[in-house]
Amino acid sequence: MRSINQAILWETWRVARTEGLLRLALCVVGGLIALISFAALSTTAVDPTKTRESGAVIAMVIIVMPNWLGWIFLARLNKGRAGYPMPLLYTRPVTTVRLVGLQMVFLTSISTAIYLVSAVLMKLASGYPFPFLSVAVWIATSTVMMTSIYWSSRSVLFQQFVGGFISGGWLLYAITRLNLPDGRDWNDSVTLWPTAFHLTLTDWVICGLIAVASFGMSVYSISRQRRGDARAAWTPGSGWPSWIVNLFHVPCPTSSATRAQIWFDLKSRGLPVLSLGLMLAILNPLLFALSNRVDAAHPDWSIPVGPMAMLFSMMSFGAVLVIGGVNAFGIRWRAGGTYFEATQPYSSARLAGLKVIVRSTCLIAALIAVGGTTWAYLSHFPLLTGDKLFWKMTGMAHIVFLKGAESAFGSLAIHEKLSLLVIAFAAVFVWVASFAVILPLWFRYPRRGNIAAAVLLAGGLALSVLALAGSLGLVPAFLVDAVFATTRWLAAAAALLATIYLFWNAFAERLLTPGYALGAAMITAVLGLACLAVLQLAGLQMTDISVTNAASMLSLLLVPLLAIVLVPWSLSRFRHL
Repeated sequence: MRSINQAILWETWRVARTEGLLRLALCVVGGLIALISFAALSTTAVDPTKTRESGAVIAMVIIVMPNWLGWIFLARLNKGRAGYPMPLLYTRPVTTVRLVGLQMVFLTSISTAIYLVSAVLMKLASGYPFPFLSVAVWIATSTVMMTSIYWSSRSVLFQQFVGGFISGGWLLYAITRLNLPDGRDWNDSVTLWPTAFHLTLTDWVICGLIAVASFGMSVYSISRQRRGDARAAWTPGSGWPSWIVNLFHVPCPTSSATRAQIWFDLKSRGLPVLSLGLMLAILNPLLFALSNRVDAAHPDWSIPVGPMAMLFSMMSFGAVLVIGGVNAFGIRWRAGGTYFEATQPYSSARLAGLKVIVRSTCLIAALIAVGGTTWAYLSHFPLLTGDKLFWKMTGMAHIVFLKGAESAFGSLAIHEKLSLLVIAFAAVFVWVASFAVILPLWFRYPRRGNIAAAVLLAGGLALSVLALAGSLGLVPAFLVDAVFATTRWLAAAAALLATIYLFWNAFAERLLTPGYALGAAMITAVLGLACLAVLQLAGLQMTDISVTNAASMLSLLLVPLLAIVLVPWSLSRFRHL
């Protein structure tokens, strides 16, 4: 309270600690899982050394990527608007240079520390030479640059497109600056990492110039926002992509309250996602065609352009999945709390069902548009690329996977194709419903949500460490198998008891109707039949599966049923705050 600097750092830590802990847990748990999984596969692989090194490569990617694109959760402090995320600090008696400098140094230090801690643990667990200083400097520069982009502009369009292109260009620059022998990629052998990731004097100068320029741009832009000279901030309902939706004026139906509610959800939540998918479905083939022309005109380039178009296509599919799956209820952020359109004359079950169904339908249509155009183009017009890193990551994968998938899917019977489609659509529905459950409950019970997430992450880390100890021979194998079998039984029992309790509680609170419960049971039954058909298609018979594995598989069917029940239950908890 007696130091302005300490107060700013303390407040920044309070709002960034959750994301920092999630990043650290994701890096450590994900990296250990990659190392353990490939170490287990190496026992039966033709080349055990190469298999274990592949696990180290994937672990390297996992511990780098969460710290690459800057801080994400901070934007929620500013009602989801673009610009500086903590405007309440404008009234502090401190200069903008000090305000921005303290926060950037603090956030950059956290990102760098997360990577260094993860890299040290990966090196201790695997013995491979994970790089420290060089990659930490790259992450620090990336954090300053992306934070500057997110904070400096009041335009969401600028953040999404300019930030995406700059981050991709920064990744491409890092790849071109790898110090490797001719014809070798950084994932050829992990023994090349100390040489590959070594920074030259030019790299240090460029990173320093980028950091200084980013900091200067942030100070200038935030100073204008602080004085009120910047453009008015984006608010929900205006700007991109809502203006695309507003091009088509469809009047709200007044003959039915249900139709009016569907119109509202389509206008506010569904059509923006669908318009994004259609835009990317048109853009991806154009980028593929342009990259083919560029690669054909410049075959001597060390890094072809075609795989960059493939990488953008993969990222666009993931972006549609993430953007379309989050916030189906339209929860909006504001300083000091959140709010939601809770005054509709509907029961929680009916309102939640309409919102999730509309959002899932639009998301499925957007994914089909993006994936369909990419699949159609790559099936008929392969990329003109050579034997390079991005080609190994994307090009070969699309040839092997697309050709094999097309022939395999075409040879299936009608009921087998329908089973695969049912499972795919159910996965999208569960994806949307899961976020629709997590966000309201997290806002309603933030402390309990943090405790639950911490317990789950700690359990995953403990199981990963136990499996690693078992693979190294430090723990008897029978003990590891017993612990994992017990965990599967406990998870199945917890899912069953949670489903029974939620059904009983929802009926007691009159959140569910008999018709809604019957529909949930029918959907689960159809999904179970589809899963059984897919298992038979894979050559598995229920009589050949152990009791423990069968219980684990059957418990997975409780996930969609649990999501269907949790959606109105969580909406009711948030609706009646």
